[in-house]
Amino acid sequence: QLSVMALEHESIWPVVGAGVAATATTVWYLKGRRQSKVVDVLGVVAAAGAVGAFIQFRWRSSVVVRGKQRLSDADMKKYGLTSRGLLPETCCESLPPSHDAWEELSAKLPALNRSNEFRPAMNFLPVLPVSQLSEGELRRGFIILTQFATSYLNGGGEPWGTVPRVLPPPLAVPLHSIAAELGLPPVMTGTLDLWNFKFVKPNKGGPFASRDITCISTVSGEEAENGLHRVVTAMQSVVGPIIPELVEVHRAMAVEDNREVERVLRNLLKVLTQYVEMVKDIWALVDPVGFYEGYGPFMCGYDDQAQLGVEFRGVRPDGPLAPTCRVVHRDGKDVVISLAKAYNAGQTTQFVLFDAILGVHHSPDGLTKPFKTEMLDYMPRGHRLLAQDVLSNYSPENGGSLAQYIEAGKGTGALRDLHTRCLQKLVAFRQSHFRVADKYLEAHPEGPDGGTFRDMLRDAIAATKAIVVRQAGPVGCQ
Repeated sequence: QLSVMALEHESIWPVVGAGVAATATTVWYLKGRRQSKVVDVLGVVAAAGAVGAFIQFRWRSSVVVRGKQRLSDADMKKYGLTSRGLLPETCCESLPPSHDAWEELSAKLPALNRSNEFRPAMNFLPVLPVSQLSEGELRRGFIILTQFATSYLNGGGEPWGTVPRVLPPPLAVPLHSIAAELGLPPVMTGTLDLWNFKFVKPNKGGPFASRDITCISTVSGEEAENGLHRVVTAMQSVVGPIIPELVEVHRAMAVEDNREVERVLRNLLKVLTQYVEMVKDIWALVDPVGFYEGYGPFMCGYDDQAQLGVEFRGVRPDGPLAPTCRVVHRDGKDVVISLAKAYNAGQTTQFVLFDAILGVHHSPDGLTKPFKTEMLDYMPRGHRLLAQDVLSNYSPENGGSLAQYIEAGKGTGALRDLHTRCLQKLVAFRQSHFRVADKYLEAHPEGPDGGTFRDMLRDAIAATKAIVVRQAGPVGCQ
């Protein structure tokens, strides 16, 4: 009966009780009542039933309703999560020998970009197949080829906005194939902060600092490029261990398990506090002038005011298309183009989670919400699904965010205080991000349009502050 209760209520303690009771009963009967074989058998069956119920519980239950929240192994796989959260356990550092040509060119890429000699080198490569590459190798290929693409388009020494608008088949065909397979736009994305790091010394798991890693490959070879991605990747590692509980805290909210909600918020507060400090590393590692002169020209997407995009020559227009790609008719034939946007901070999943769970509302009429919705397509497929599910689970229709939970009088004073402190730290982080971005945009005013980006950052800060102010009223419950 205790085992059945466990399965009905998804709690481990009835299973433990069943196991102890059944085992004790079995021992007692085996020692003192050996003349009753039927009773002995019943005792063994009871113990076996408890063990069976425990196994079934572990398989059926993805969470403990009261207590620490956890995702099932199936959900971890579905969302592309590991023990490091959004990061892989390790990144593939080199492709198989069949693709040595890519690795050799990647090793020379910074020097070729400095000498404006990358395009001729790329044109001599064959079109290499990608169908036999593993998942990790596809990710490595994606990083390399998107770095090749921006080098081909932006590494010829021409002024910004005058780059060629066509990628040749040796680059376009495999890049588009890998992008379509991974469900990503064929352009440098936030995956640079997920799939392009290696440790400079052995790591046993868990969060790490920017000094512990380096980029596997770079476009410019500049320390500014390496430093930027090291800091952002290290930030991913800090939040990684709590991603599952952030995703599942809505289950604790559903049963008003305030102790569990408070525990999750305390962990989130620690992460956001670390983030505020980690942003300061960018000032030390990324020189503004060196960043824009060495790496800035390569941080461009394929979108342009004329909506011409970049043509992916050799890609079949009647086949599956990667995100942001479409077929247009030019010069008497159908061709595949992409209008993908450039790498930016909006392509990371963690801030979608923070906003949805804490209740930061971005107005549909503002700049931030449409941008964030568009950037979902720039996330790895599993992470995109995670973000979409979180946005749904914490929507007003499905129970709402923590802000709505508190406003409904379901939280404690301690919970409300933790929620406010998390929002304040998120505001502090976004203000620090704005100051960094503003400084680097000033270093290269003729580069990409920074006005819109500044406005979006201001919009995000204002939206977060609005929730802090709203939560500053009297506590509705104790």
